[in-house]
Amino acid sequence: MNKKWNMLLVIALVLALVQIGVPTATVPATVKAQDAEGLIVIITPSHDNPFFKAEADSAEAAAQDLGYE
Repeated sequence: MNKKWNMLLVIALVLALVQIGVPTATVPATVKAQDAEGLIVIITPSHDNPFFKAEADSAEAAAQDLGYE
């Protein structure tokens, strides 16, 4: 039982350190909101996988329905 608690503690500490060390995503200063208005970029892994292709197709259809290019 002691080993189980030690492993859980290690996992919790690693997750906490990862969360602290991961910076938040920011928009570069060269890209302004008005420059990107009406444009959306969909990034998915390889479309060789049917799941990711369906995901990209669905996202593209939803973006077009919302008026994005």
